[in-house]
Amino acid sequence: QDGVALGGALDMEVMNQAVAQPATLVAAESSETTTQVVFHVPEPVTVERGESLLVPVVDRTIEADLVALYQQGVQPDHPLAAVRLVNDGETGLPPGVLTLYQRDAAGLVSHVGDARLGALPGGESRLLSFAVDQKVTVDATTSGDQTITKVKIVDGLLTLTTTQRSTFTTTITGAAREDRVVLVDVPRYDGWTLIAPAAGPDVEIVAGSYRVRRPVAAGAVETVTLVQEQPTDQTLDLADIDESTIRWYVSDPDLPKEVVDAFATLSKRLADINDAQWAITDLEQRLSTVQIDQGRLRDNLNAVPETSDLYQRYLTKLDAAETEIETLQTDLAAARAKLIELRVDFTSTARAVNYLK
Repeated sequence: QDGVALGGALDMEVMNQAVAQPATLVAAESSETTTQVVFHVPEPVTVERGESLLVPVVDRTIEADLVALYQQGVQPDHPLAAVRLVNDGETGLPPGVLTLYQRDAAGLVSHVGDARLGALPGGESRLLSFAVDQKVTVDATTSGDQTITKVKIVDGLLTLTTTQRSTFTTTITGAAREDRVVLVDVPRYDGWTLIAPAAGPDVEIVAGSYRVRRPVAAGAVETVTLVQEQPTDQTLDLADIDESTIRWYVSDPDLPKEVVDAFATLSKRLADINDAQWAITDLEQRLSTVQIDQGRLRDNLNAVPETSDLYQRYLTKLDAAETEIETLQTDLAAARAKLIELRVDFTSTARAVNYLK
């Protein structure tokens, strides 16, 4: 691309302008194997003792695009100035350090940064960042929510499909006097689906990320929103549901009215069960108290003469305690039977719930 030049061994024209060369140099011939690129220097090279020599091994022009790469985890407020290299040659390029130069409108060349290049096989491309683009600012926010998207109940077995949504929004303020092409890099969640923007040439999938391409004119403000979704299924047996779970589901506005009504019925049945359980607990506590008093009265009877008035009083109280114990035991048995009946009724009611819309 005009205005972008790769220094070192990748752009001899720019190097010729930066450093005077004594003679025309012939680049080495290259060949590519499975694991490496081999360069063969076509002419003998002689180096005098105590001197050094630069031998060019690559003298090619390759496609290069200047872009601004935004990665929130690397630089939250500004994109990185980056260059995309496309190796359209027949052989690969070896790894190394690149020196990058930029030619301005007047034709002046200046150094803009350095970048490290990994091995670049033929036919592939690399995106290399070399500086922070302070002229462009980015404000990024992440939000998430979940929505009930499908409900099915078959014989009291609830299957609930909930869609989780993650929204990543960036507001890009362009450079005051320069156009930019901004690549917004967003982590790609495993098992999630990209909802927006629609798949196309401006959305690139790279390892672990989506990259959205957006031109930003000088001084303009652009917004890039990327939405990912993931549906999850939950299964719940309504016969095992508790009151807190019912409250949690009913609080969701996306739950159908018919299901809410069914939950309301189950909630009432659970309230009856809880009341019956409290009644049993109360009777058990009262029975325990009377049985303790009964034991104390028996001890008192053994401690006083049988002919005394106090003995008769203890005997009367003991008789009353035994009567109360019998009554409490009867009531307790009835309460326990009622609890069993309520639980059976709750299970039957839960199993009768169906919703297939």
